[in-house]
Amino acid sequence: MNTYLSIIPRVIPVFVLLAIGYFFKVKQFIDQDTTAELKKIIINFSLPAVLFTSFLTVSFRIEFLLIILLVFLVNLLMLFIGKKVSILNEINDPHFPLLFTGFEVGMLGIPLFGAIYGIGNIKYIGVIDIGQEFYVWFVLFAILLSLQPSGKKGVLTVF
Repeated sequence: MNTYLSIIPRVIPVFVLLAIGYFFKVKQFIDQDTTAELKKIIINFSLPAVLFTSFLTVSFRIEFLLIILLVFLVNLLMLFIGKKVSILNEINDPHFPLLFTGFEVGMLGIPLFGAIYGIGNIKYIGVIDIGQEFYVWFVLFAILLSLQPSGKKGVLTVF
């Protein structure tokens, strides 16, 4: 029980930052364009830098392959479950099953994990993220490309 209580001081700053962000949103302290530009910096520079430096310190073991495979398979299982739910509920949107997969590790999981367990431990969630990334780039992205109307220019045609 004492171990659980030791996490509370680590989680409080996360909630404070969420409250500050909510306050900024309500008061419109930062406009949408600024938010979009900040997201670009975080996604294109900060997050890759944190992942790169965390992977430099990881010593890969054979057990990690099992974790990576399990995360990939869980995503496939969730895709299957999403498809079954859409059939049972008669939801005709082909994007609906995709909502069950692609857990947000990069933009939410890694910062929260780092805030609670320390930046030095991000390598552990990074190993889990590898299976997630394989799913996103080799399955989810392919499905999204196949669902895009032919000839339509959009975000997905950039790649």
